[in-house]
Amino acid sequence: MTVDHAAETPQGTQLRRPVVWFMSVAAALGTSTIYLLQPAIAEVAHSFGARTSVVGFALSCGPVGYMLGLALVVPLIDRFSPARVLAVQFGALAGVLVLCAAAGSVWVLGPVIGVVGVCSTVGAGLSSVVGRLAPPHRRATALGIVTAGISAGILAGRIVGGWLADGIGWRGMLLVFAAACAVVAVCASAVLPAAGGVTGRGCLATLRSLPGLFARYATLRLAAVRGAVWFFGFCAVWAGLAAALSEPPYSYSS
Repeated sequence: MTVDHAAETPQGTQLRRPVVWFMSVAAALGTSTIYLLQPAIAEVAHSFGARTSVVGFALSCGPVGYMLGLALVVPLIDRFSPARVLAVQFGALAGVLVLCAAAGSVWVLGPVIGVVGVCSTVGAGLSSVVGRLAPPHRRATALGIVTAGISAGILAGRIVGGWLADGIGWRGMLLVFAAACAVVAVCASAVLPAAGGVTGRGCLATLRSLPGLFARYATLRLAAVRGAVWFFGFCAVWAGLAAALSEPPYSYSS
C-alpha cells in the first residue's frame, strides 16, 4: 500500500524546489534589512552630528518593530494569498528603506527603522507558507532551506551592509537593498502560491488565545523564553560590539 503525500497538499499549491530556494533567498534579504546599519553606526552618527549611543537607541527600534510584525503581520499569511501578502510586504520594505536613506535626523531614523523591523518579518511569513504548503515528505527539508536563509540574512546583512556602506555610504547602501526588495516584490507576486487563506480567524482573536496556550504547554513557554533571550542577546552583543569598535582607541570603520 502506498501513500500519496501530494494529496495532503491542496492541488495547485505544492512548492517546487526552485520556489523553495527563491523563498530562502527572499527570507535572507528581508531578514537582513533590520541589521544593515549596525556596522555603520559610527558613520550614521557622524552624518547626523549625534552621539553613537543616540543612534544605537534609534537602531534598537528595529527589533521592537520586528516583534510587532510577528504579532500583527505574519498572521495575515494564513488569511490571505501568500503571493499578495509577501509582495506587498517586500514592496513596503523597499519604500521604507528609501525613507530611511532620506532621513534627515536621528529622531526620524528611529521610527522608520521600527517600520523596517515590522516589514522584515517576511522570513517568518515564508516559513509559515512552507509549513502549510510543502508536501509532508519534503516539509522538513523545505523548512530547513528557508530557515537557513533567515540565518544567513542575520549574519550576511551586517557583513554586506558594512561593506557597501564603506564603499558608497550608508544611504547608498540602503538604496541598493531597497532596489533588491523591489525586485523580490515583483518576483514574489509571480512565483509564490496564490492559494487563499486557511482561516477566517482574526488577528486579535489569535493574540487573545496565546496566554491560554502558554499556560497549557510548558514546552511552548520554554521555547518562547529561549527564543526571546537568544534574539535580544544576539542583537545586543552585535550592536554593542559595533558601537564599541567605532570609538577610540579602535576607531574602526564599517
